[in-house]
Amino acid sequence: MNRTRPSAAPRPTAGALRLVEAGTSTPTAVDIAAYVRQMTAHCPYLAPSLQQGLTTWTVYQAEGDPSAVEAELFHAGFQAAERLRPLLNRPHSGLRCENIVLLG
Repeated sequence: MNRTRPSAAPRPTAGALRLVEAGTSTPTAVDIAAYVRQMTAHCPYLAPSLQQGLTTWTVYQAEGDPSAVEAELFHAGFQAAERLRPLLNRPHSGLRCENIVLLG
């Protein structure tokens, strides 16, 4: 039996976010130092995650109207969760953290 895989639903809001920097532990497009200092006070897992290189940052530039950016930000969050899924059975998986930075 031949099965065809359904294609992804069209996203009319595609393009509202422009990828600036893909999943990196050391983003260069944005200074995260102040954010990291503030967040480590609230999240006990962030400092060890950063120290072990288990925190990644994906940077986007907002280039659409607010509702389109909102829709694409939701999509970006879904993609981030999907990137984490196969890593959950690896060592220190509880320390993995995926961050989305939105510029503009």
